[in-house]
Parts: sequence; structure tokens; C-alpha cells
Amino acid sequence: VGMTRMKAGRHPGMSMSGIGKHVAQDKGSRSVTWMVQCYTLSDIFDNYWLIEKPYKDVLIKIDVESYECKLIPSFYDWLRNETYLPKMFISFHPQIASCTDEEYRGVLKFFKLYDHIRFGDKEEFDVQNATAKDFKAKISARKNIDNGVVAYQQHHAEKFPGAKQG
Repeated sequence: VGMTRMKAGRHPGMSMSGIGKHVAQDKGSRSVTWMVQCYTLSDIFDNYWLIEKPYKDVLIKIDVESYECKLIPSFYDWLRNETYLPKMFISFHPQIASCTDEEYRGVLKFFKLYDHIRFGDKEEFDVQNATAKDFKAKISARKNIDNGVVAYQQHHAEKFPGAKQG
């Protein structure tokens, strides 16, 4: 909870606006910036949307235009003791700003809470045996293709056509 500065190439709230030094379609000193109020997902779930645990049938879509490596690791402490995790669809944008090795380790630590990680709609990633270097290589190789990552538990598997079932 707090305030942060957003940035966009043309106008506030446009697609591809973001947080940080680099955003898609960055116009340098001509980019527009503005301040926004920030909330944690747990705060939004508990106080605004009134989503109660367990998060068994919750889907979270995240598309934060290159801020994912800073955001995703923060979910670990929130969800690490939950039996049922929300399904996640996360868009990664390494072509805008690269993640640090430490951030990749944090993302992978969070993803290891899940039974399954898929790249795009087909490729299963062996998250339990992967290293941060493996994850970084996989994300980096997918630049400008389909950088969607889906994280889900075994009990979600029957809801994904063609998903690995055990």
C-alpha cells in the first residue's frame, strides 16, 4: 500500500503504460508520468472484492508491462501456506526491461508453489527441477512471441484442455 509513479509514452492509462525507468513506446523526456495509489492483492481480495480463502477457483491475470519480476516474488509470503492457490496468467515483457538474476530467483521461488507452469498454451515447464537460469533462458528465448505463463495446481488440470494430468 502506498503511492508510485506510472509512466507512458503518450497519455496516462494507455496500454503499455508501466512502472519503472523503461516502458513500451517510451518517449524519454516527452513521456507522461503520474502518481497512482497502490494496494496489495491480499488487501484487494479482503477489503474490496471480498474474495475469501480458499482461492481454489480464482484466476488472476497479470500484465504489468515489465514490472512482473518485481511484483511476482512479493506473492510468495502471501500464498506460501495456502492449500489452494489462485490460477495465474502472467505476461512477461523482457523486451522492455530485463529482470535481475535475483528477481528471476524470486519469481521461480514463487512458481515452485505450483504443480504446473506452462509457457503459452502448450509448453509445460519443469518448475520443480528448474533453476533461475533455466527460467531466465526460457523467458528470454520467447521475446516478442507469447510470453504468457500459466501457473496452476493439479486440481485445476482437468479444466485446461490438453494439460498434464499428474
